[in-house]
Amino acid sequence: MKNKFFVSNPDKPTISVTTSSPYQIREGDTAVIYCVVTDANPNTMITWSWTKTGDPAVLYTGQNYTIPNIQKGQRGTYQCTATHSIGTSLPATVQVDVQYKPIVHLNSSTPYHVTEHRDAVMICSVIDANPSTGITWTWKKIGNSVILSREATYTIPRISRDQAGDYSCTATNTIGISTPVTVQVDVQSIPCPP
Repeated sequence: MKNKFFVSNPDKPTISVTTSSPYQIREGDTAVIYCVVTDANPNTMITWSWTKTGDPAVLYTGQNYTIPNIQKGQRGTYQCTATHSIGTSLPATVQVDVQYKPIVHLNSSTPYHVTEHRDAVMICSVIDANPSTGITWTWKKIGNSVILSREATYTIPRISRDQAGDYSCTATNTIGISTPVTVQVDVQSIPCPP
């Protein structure tokens, strides 16, 4: 009886990223992306390499890539490769979706000059947010906790001089509340006829 030996063919590694794609994470949190070998012969002496699509620089040379305090500028597609004596795997990719609170801007100059008994119209716009859906608004007069409006545009019809002051706007998404932006409303008297 002859001995039978199984000889496997050496091959470059096959890998996968076990983190779901897109990988959603809040700005400021620690992201950890996992890469695993699903098949390799030999399954020893494997080295790892992480890069970001569009940038050939190697970001990390370990199996699992950790990004502490991740920021919105770090969103994008990351890829992992594994190398051993036979060759380098095809890249495994994961889309990292960094979510963050809105950034807002006022479309009114400050101070905002308006004539008494005219409508004062102030517009607050989101210039960046992720997610950008489900945005809610809050307008308040500084020094007063009363919510004046829940719309992006806040109108004070027939404004009076006692309504002059500083008004703030914030926008909220599922991640958080924006830094408030403020407009100083300067109500000018109607000139008296000569």
